[in-house]
Amino acid sequence: GSDKTASGLDGADTHSAAIMSGTSFWQDTMGWDETIWAYTSGKLPILTGLDGQDGTLPYHISGRFFSGGGSELNPYEISTAAQLAKLAELVNGDDPYTRIAYSYSHYKLMNDIDLSGYREDGGWVPIGCVSDNYRSFNGTFDGNCMTITGLYINRADSDLQGLFGVIYSTAVVKNLGIAQAHVVGKKQVAGLVGLSLQGGTIEACYVTGNIRGEEEIGAIVGNNYNNGHISNCYSAGSVSGTGYFIGGVTGDCYNSTVQNCYSTASVTGSWYVGGVAGRASEVTVQDCTALSPSVSGIFSFGRVVGSDTGCTFKSNYAFSGMKVNNAVVSGGVADSINGADLNTDQIYDANFWTTAANWDGTGWNTSIWMFEDDKLPVLAGFSGQ
Repeated sequence: GSDKTASGLDGADTHSAAIMSGTSFWQDTMGWDETIWAYTSGKLPILTGLDGQDGTLPYHISGRFFSGGGSELNPYEISTAAQLAKLAELVNGDDPYTRIAYSYSHYKLMNDIDLSGYREDGGWVPIGCVSDNYRSFNGTFDGNCMTITGLYINRADSDLQGLFGVIYSTAVVKNLGIAQAHVVGKKQVAGLVGLSLQGGTIEACYVTGNIRGEEEIGAIVGNNYNNGHISNCYSAGSVSGTGYFIGGVTGDCYNSTVQNCYSTASVTGSWYVGGVAGRASEVTVQDCTALSPSVSGIFSFGRVVGSDTGCTFKSNYAFSGMKVNNAVVSGGVADSINGADLNTDQIYDANFWTTAANWDGTGWNTSIWMFEDDKLPVLAGFSGQ
């Protein structure tokens, strides 16, 4: 319109710098009452005294998808479900320069996120969609001890399903919880990462819920392939597959490490089925605990690992009452696919987890885990576990 004045129909022009300036615009120019509104530079005003508000500027004003700069010291901040979905769009997109710019950046989750609004057309679209370094996530995602709920994926004919479809090489995903996930895919399916490839790192994360597919199915990672590292993670719920490589933490694992992890998930598959990992080839499995009520398979199954080729096992345990194909395993040892027997009294004794003599290392880290008698360990810094 032509009436661009403060008293006109179209209002006076303003610009993003003024809107983001905080007090100087909203109070000095607009005259908004500071006893009613709170101002923060770089954000929209919020009402005083009310919890749960988010003053993040929308992209059409800020010109930026996220707050922050994307560096290690100044990561992009993700505060909403829409911003998390935008990250998936940017990493999966067609423009190579945009993909590279956002795939290799650093991110920090600022709030708990509810993804229940993403249930149409098969549900959540994973971050990273192709198993190479061109449309995968290569950066650092710090969950900041926040939890994602409402993760729903229902694509029985699609591979690479999870919150992240593919992480690659330099990628790090840490300090993130996913609660009550419902994920259905085909191959390389998990609650957190479908495929961790060529060196991806996953640490201090948990997944609860139900994960289902055909092959390479796990709660934390579907396939942890080549120089990947999973540490200080746990899962609960159920993991099931109709085919090969099904595990409570990771379905398939090659030339990688799994350390200080546990799972209470029931695990069901056909071939290569285990409470921590379904198939392990040239893998170090260290200080892990399989606490599943049951592990069921047709061929090659175990309490901790279903199949072992050239692996190193160090100080692993399994719940002595676990049913493996409806039978209790006796005489398990710490350096085998079945792990050493662990009874209920030991499981619920906080000192068991922190006593160095019980483990290959120095015991489970008290700065990462919280321990309490009569409860399982939980990750420090998270609420609602």
